[in-house]
Amino acid sequence: MIQLRTFAGERPIVEPLNLQDEQATLCRDCYLHSTALDPLRHTLFVEAGYAKAKTLFMVCGKMIYMSRWTNFARSPIIQDKHERIYWTQCNGTGLRVESASNMTNDAAGTNLSNLKPPTAKPTVIVDRGGSGADTEAIQFVMTFIDTSTTPNVEIAPSPLSNTLQYIDGTDGVKLTLIVPTDTLANGEFRYKKKRIYAFLNGNYYLLAELDRTEATYIVNPLKVSTTTAVTLPSPPLPTVNVAPTATLIQGGDNTKSTAFVYTYVTVRDEETAPSPASEVITYNDGVDCATISWPAPTNPDVVKVRLYMAVEGDYYLLVELPASTTSYTVCPLDDDFINGNQLDPDSIVGVPLTTDNYDPAPKNLCGLIGLPNGVLAGFTNDGDCEMTGTVHFSEPYQPHAWPVEYRIKIRYKVVALAEVPEGVLVLTEGRPSIITGSTPEVMQEHTLETYQSCRDKRSVTHMGTAVFWSSPDGVAVYGGRQVKVVSENVWSREQWQRLEPDEMIFGIYEDQLVIYPQAPVAPDDALTQAEQWRLKRGEGVLYNLQRGDVTRMTEGNVHALLYEVEHDALWVVRGDNLERFNEGEKMQGEWIGKTLVVPAARTYNSARLIPEAETLFSLYHSTNDATIGRHDRADEIDLAFWERSITDQRPFRVGSAGRMRGIRLGFKLIGKERLRAAFLAQDMREIP
Repeated sequence: MIQLRTFAGERPIVEPLNLQDEQATLCRDCYLHSTALDPLRHTLFVEAGYAKAKTLFMVCGKMIYMSRWTNFARSPIIQDKHERIYWTQCNGTGLRVESASNMTNDAAGTNLSNLKPPTAKPTVIVDRGGSGADTEAIQFVMTFIDTSTTPNVEIAPSPLSNTLQYIDGTDGVKLTLIVPTDTLANGEFRYKKKRIYAFLNGNYYLLAELDRTEATYIVNPLKVSTTTAVTLPSPPLPTVNVAPTATLIQGGDNTKSTAFVYTYVTVRDEETAPSPASEVITYNDGVDCATISWPAPTNPDVVKVRLYMAVEGDYYLLVELPASTTSYTVCPLDDDFINGNQLDPDSIVGVPLTTDNYDPAPKNLCGLIGLPNGVLAGFTNDGDCEMTGTVHFSEPYQPHAWPVEYRIKIRYKVVALAEVPEGVLVLTEGRPSIITGSTPEVMQEHTLETYQSCRDKRSVTHMGTAVFWSSPDGVAVYGGRQVKVVSENVWSREQWQRLEPDEMIFGIYEDQLVIYPQAPVAPDDALTQAEQWRLKRGEGVLYNLQRGDVTRMTEGNVHALLYEVEHDALWVVRGDNLERFNEGEKMQGEWIGKTLVVPAARTYNSARLIPEAETLFSLYHSTNDATIGRHDRADEIDLAFWERSITDQRPFRVGSAGRMRGIRLGFKLIGKERLRAAFLAQDMREIP
């Protein structure tokens, strides 16, 4: 007696005669989520208008689509006030961003790859002493005192020194002087004293009388008393023929130096790297004023400019201005602002510059994913032949900034990225890699010891911490730092290749893998026994990972899907329609059991079903070893020799197939409600 108290799907790799009793040679539109046999439900129509969809994304309670394959990532900032959504499309459009409330079908967004830092350095003009400062022109002369005569004689002055613009009482001055060497007959020096005069507004004023040996004179600050002007001796007395050299000590003892940079800030508060630094200026801290100028930004997304000032080697925010502003005057220029001496406690003035390495995302960035440490990751492929790749990482919680130093080279062309507990799984056209590390600056790449490449980026799917994808040999999975082919006991490599693994979409439904081939399957002419399993054009597969079997789905031709956790639903697009998987009316499930070899001259003549509703029970037979159980070709499905619709649990007689030695016998179950069990016996007394 054959007892079917549990039902399983197909395992194409196993020859039909070697299947277990509960396994099927054909299982179509059945939902084997329990031990019973249930029909799958139709997809539930939601709305039309999705014929162009290649990617689905749920945002703000509405479904949008992209007509190109797109990778989305939500903002890594929790409670992001801008509710930003980021995406890439692998076609040179760069990193895009848009507020969630503004997302639409085929949204264009803002291209953050165009968010370039300023390239022109600011210019600075110092206003000495600030508004109304007493800046004057001053020169200096020097005279010698002949001490060999009584009274002493002051000789005519030297030529005037170079002119300085100084602020009286603020700036200092340093004079370089000659030392007289004239001597008398007795060997003594003729000139033992010298005097320094300031020439100001056409008058001379005595500053100091010095010993002859003094080669420099420094006064800081310089304050010239203009109360009493003097008249200097004039030729024909001997003249000092070398003028003193004057050097301004700007600001006196309060002189400092600084430089300025500026950054751009977008409407979403994204700040760029800084401009080149201005020329270094010297200023009198707290006294002088400065006017800083820069070109206006050309990027319409930029709404603010931030101006930073260098203080002791580091830059601090001086002011934040509207983007239309192209200059700013600070008077007086005082570095005390970095100490937090602000009237407004919420002011950001004085915060340090942190965007030095904030490079924009590459224009050919694609494969975007979000990581739990506030980082976004993407990849590019390098060279004309794109034989190698590069994985890029953003600055933590700064998705617009992608520092050059946060890049990791990959030895193969990258196909897709996936987040895993260890870090980032890099799927390539060759061997996959794993990138580990808590932050981008310490991440490292390790190539995995496997040859399961990724054939289609659309197949990359998460189930818990595991990642599945379409490989050349079957369904590959990464988990626990290992890669294996989980479908090796379901499909042979030849059978899998006939499903065109280079064009597949994977999805998840209640811990089962949903597979929709996208390319027309190869023709089935001259199929060998090992190659015989294939889908009808447009069919999909529901792959039970736990049992290791599959169910065919007639509702195929799906070109976009999304498992969405908020509604716990698998959304699919078939043709123009957006639908929800397995949520409509019940379909008609079809389950054909394994081929039974009836020993000797026996026959099965009794049966019993336990259905919830009407179920069609059919028997068929064949003596052809090559075709029995092959239910993938419509012209060779074995014809039933007996069938009946069963509505209750009472046992019943079935038609005899004749008493023939070695007959191959099978049966088919078709219904729209649950079937709990089926029994087929050689005698009515065997049936429970």
